[in-house]
Amino acid sequence: MLIIEDGTQVQDAESYATVADFRDYNTKRGRDVSALSDTFIETLLRKGSDYILQNYRLKWQGYRTGDIQGLDWPRT
Repeated sequence: MLIIEDGTQVQDAESYATVADFRDYNTKRGRDVSALSDTFIETLLRKGSDYILQNYRLKWQGYRTGDIQGLDWPRT
């Protein structure tokens, strides 16, 4: 199960978006993602979060809000 950062400094968070967010975002842009399994989408969301962290972590302003949060946001 995908662990979502919801703005409350979730420990071990893996993504900022849910599977439902992913489906809604893509559907609104005319992409048919109905054939994609939730498990596959979770993998894509984890990879997306990894990409953001690897490529932009040193460019964020401020600091992570808490020591236990799994991802770089929220920030102060």
